[in-house]
Amino acid sequence: MEEEREKNGRGQQEPYEKEGAEAMAHETIAPQPTAPSRPFAVLSWVLFAISVIIALALVVQLVRVRQVTTELSNRVAQLESAVFSARKVFLERAAAELGYASVDLQADPPKRYQVAFRLDEASRWLRDAEPLLSDSGRTQAQSLQQALRQLPALVEQDPVSARQELAKIQDALERLMSSETRAK
Repeated sequence: MEEEREKNGRGQQEPYEKEGAEAMAHETIAPQPTAPSRPFAVLSWVLFAISVIIALALVVQLVRVRQVTTELSNRVAQLESAVFSARKVFLERAAAELGYASVDLQADPPKRYQVAFRLDEASRWLRDAEPLLSDSGRTQAQSLQQALRQLPALVEQDPVSARQELAKIQDALERLMSSETRAK
C-alpha cells in the first residue's frame, strides 16, 4: 500500500489532509472581524458630522454670549458713571442753593422770601439725589430735608439761630457729598 501511495503522490497527502481536518476540528477558530456594513458606516459619518455641526454652533453661541456680556458690562459701567455724575451734580446743586440761602440770610434785613425759595430748591435737589445715594446717604439726605423744612420757620423767628442751623446743614451736606463721591 505504501508503494501505491508513493506512485500516486496523492496518497501521502491524504493522511495529512485527514490530520489537518481533525486538527482544525479540535481548534476553536476565532471569528474574523468583519467590516461594518455600509449603512452603519454611513450612519456613523452622519452622526459625526452632526456632532461637529452642533459643536460649532455651541462655539458660535459662546462667542455671542461673551460679546453680549462684554457689551452689557460696558453699559453697566457707563450707567454707573452716569449715576455717579448725576449724584454729584444733584448734591453740588443742593450745596450751591444752601450757599445762596446763607448769603440771602446774612443780608440786612434778611431776604426771607429768597431764603425760603433757596431752601426749597436745596431740598428738591436732595430729593432728586436721594434714589442715587447709598442707604446711609439716603438716611442722611432725608434728615437734611427734614431740617430744611423746619428752617424757614426759624428764619422768621430768629435769623441768627437760622444762620447757625444753616451752617450745620451745610457741613452735613459737605460730609454727605464727600462720602458719596468716595463711594463710587
